[in-house]
Amino acid sequence: MTKKGAWRIYDPFLWLGIPYAYFLFAIVRAQVRGLIPGTQSRYPYEFIDIDRYGWEEVGVHVVKLTLIFLLIGSLYVCIDHLFAKVVGNDSRNHMYTYF
Repeated sequence: MTKKGAWRIYDPFLWLGIPYAYFLFAIVRAQVRGLIPGTQSRYPYEFIDIDRYGWEEVGVHVVKLTLIFLLIGSLYVCIDHLFAKVVGNDSRNHMYTYF
């Protein structure tokens, strides 16, 4: 729960830290642990399967997902700022946005 208008234009870039950290975890896990039980792959998602697609294609997938996440995150920031302008953002107004 955040106060309206509190998100900054660069926040979507900060939010990318979580998916990037998971991506690195999945890559390291695949190299260390091997096949995921019950599957024929070392990777939890097909789009990061380096054995199948290679580093170049997986890199393209990561760039595409990055752009999608940035677009969605930027949309959230715009909506947040729009709510702040429409409803107001003074200390007497306790309406919060839930995202």
